[in-house]
Amino acid sequence: MKLSLHTPIAMLSVAQRNDLVRFAKMWCVACFGETKRHSNKLSVRVVWPDDDDFDGVYYGWYRHENNRIMINASRSHHIKQFLKTFLHEYTHSLQPVKTRYASYNRLFGYQFNPHEVAARANEVYYKHVWHAYKKHRGIS
Repeated sequence: MKLSLHTPIAMLSVAQRNDLVRFAKMWCVACFGETKRHSNKLSVRVVWPDDDDFDGVYYGWYRHENNRIMINASRSHHIKQFLKTFLHEYTHSLQPVKTRYASYNRLFGYQFNPHEVAARANEVYYKHVWHAYKKHRGIS
């Protein structure tokens, strides 16, 4: 199967999806760095919530309690959105969300929360991650 940014995530095997996540994580560590703030190593979980699941409305979320990125595959339908979501949530993993996120939301609102602004700004790197992944895996 030829892969592109428009390939549905559901078409990837679990192994392919895990490989993409591992590569995106390595790319982010190399380009954005990583934090030493957490005792747990950063983990990523891809979930397929039910339509009535509250978290089903989000593309992804970051849980600072256990240093885990959650990606909602039912919202991030294609590789492009999947990578954008990963980049967004990885950015949150670098931020002091436990101590500042809520206060920033109160001060600035969600749209202008500096953590959200920075996370959205990093989503644009999805093409860089994809091109590096394809080159690394020998995908044309």
